[in-house]
Amino acid sequence: YERKRLENKIDKLEDKLEKERRKNAEEEARRREQQRQQEIERARREQEAREAEARQAADNKRRREEEAARNKAERERREREEAKKQDSPYAEKKRRK
Repeated sequence: YERKRLENKIDKLEDKLEKERRKNAEEEARRREQQRQQEIERARREQEAREAEARQAADNKRRREEEAARNKAERERREREEAKKQDSPYAEKKRRK
């Protein structure tokens, strides 16, 4: 009888140990999955940041090019006006004096 009681006690303790191991394994799996999800989210945020940076750089470049084109057009317009003034009969009279 004593032996049977001890065997039952051992069986219960082994069952309890197995249950605890399963619980620990599940918690570890959950923890690893959570870490994996956090890593995926971090990588996604980094990718979005890189894309936003690239868009910003492209916008800045486009704005600089547009500004340079406007400045060039304005400079050429002023040069043409200046050339017209130089070619006008009035300018010709001023130069002779």
